[in-house]
Amino acid sequence: MNYHFQTTQNGLPKLLQSVLAIALLFNMMAASAVTNRLGGLSTRSYVGTDPMNYMIAGILVNVSPKKVVIRASSVDGILNPKLAIKTYPLGTTIYTNNDWTTGASAAELQQRNWAPARTTDAGLIVTLNPGLYTAEVTPETVAGVGIVEVYELDSTGTVKLGGISTRSRIDSNPLNYMIAGLLVQGEPKRLIARAVSVDGIFNPKLDIKTYPNATLLHSNTDWTVGASAVELQQLKWNPPGAKDAALSVVLNPGLYTIEISPQDGVMGVGLVEVYEHPTYPGNGEAAPTTGGTTTPTTPTTPTEPAEFSGMIAAHNAWRSKVKVAGLTWSSTLATYAQQWANTLKAQNCAMQHRSNNQYGENLYWSSGMSPTSQSVVDSWASEIANYTYATNSCATGKMCGHYTQVVWKDTKEVGCGKASCGSAQIWVCNYNPPGNYVGQKPY
Repeated sequence: MNYHFQTTQNGLPKLLQSVLAIALLFNMMAASAVTNRLGGLSTRSYVGTDPMNYMIAGILVNVSPKKVVIRASSVDGILNPKLAIKTYPLGTTIYTNNDWTTGASAAELQQRNWAPARTTDAGLIVTLNPGLYTAEVTPETVAGVGIVEVYELDSTGTVKLGGISTRSRIDSNPLNYMIAGLLVQGEPKRLIARAVSVDGIFNPKLDIKTYPNATLLHSNTDWTVGASAVELQQLKWNPPGAKDAALSVVLNPGLYTIEISPQDGVMGVGLVEVYEHPTYPGNGEAAPTTGGTTTPTTPTTPTEPAEFSGMIAAHNAWRSKVKVAGLTWSSTLATYAQQWANTLKAQNCAMQHRSNNQYGENLYWSSGMSPTSQSVVDSWASEIANYTYATNSCATGKMCGHYTQVVWKDTKEVGCGKASCGSAQIWVCNYNPPGNYVGQKPY
């Protein structure tokens, strides 16, 4: 995936001084031909008459033009939203609407089943050329609670919509929390979610919850002391303020909300952002070029313990297909993997890679099943269908990093751990030396 944008000192694009945007997303349409991408993002928040209380979404379109649907809707039945699409940084208004039924996109919105619920809501279908934009939602007259949405319509191409983030006022009334709705489809995705203060007053709390059950999965109030702190700094994705919140997590396919609230109850202006992790192989990216070790761990044995019976044979069967040497079992790696499996168990078996991992790592998650070593490895190796050796690349929107790690020529040993959370299981396998180096073929 290609990123094309101007960056600030922390490596992020800047919109309206505070509306930072990258989050690779969209397309909540069930008929989409793309099944492995971040499926959608919308944001609900208070919209006031003061310009500081407008809701502003920053949008990045990269590489080639994208056809998108952008909607501004009332949540409380009071807000009568007005939607304006502007260029950034000039702020030139290029599209505007305050009643979708009388707008130029009315017929297409109905035809595509994207018409907003109320006739007073706003909606546009437009094609945006590569560049930075803002979608500004303001009240026609009276303040209220609204939602802004941006969705990709031409989602079958190789270029994804570059991103969105949203800025708004947030206070201690739950109705005025800022809540982003997120759909992950196809495969698990590693994401970076951030809650950032815009005015220096707001002290944000970030919660990621399942939808519609509202089960709390992850929470953070200060990125510097969170579990993702080192990783965020290494990737230069750390928020600008020490009191800002941020998380790097893996979410399984499904619906989620990202809720931003004031930690201390003090009202302020905040920003919610969701980014597709730039180096996670499961997101169609190459693995990082740093880290890893080439020193064999000890001790190693040719075979694995009974609870992982068949793990070595399953790996080596796939490795033999590409004529690379077989792996041996490492009890040191197994202990290392089990430690991480236990950590994930404490997080309800979340799919999350270990930060600063010196070894290669594959994760497997299932629920209501009885996976075996063979089925776990076959699941990873099935990604061979997504891998093209000639170009050393994954199919667009597909994962293949699990497969390439299984067959990585230089890898000599593997060790695994697992844990259960009710009917769910999480499996962790670590590899030494690690694979998936950028620019290198696996064999």
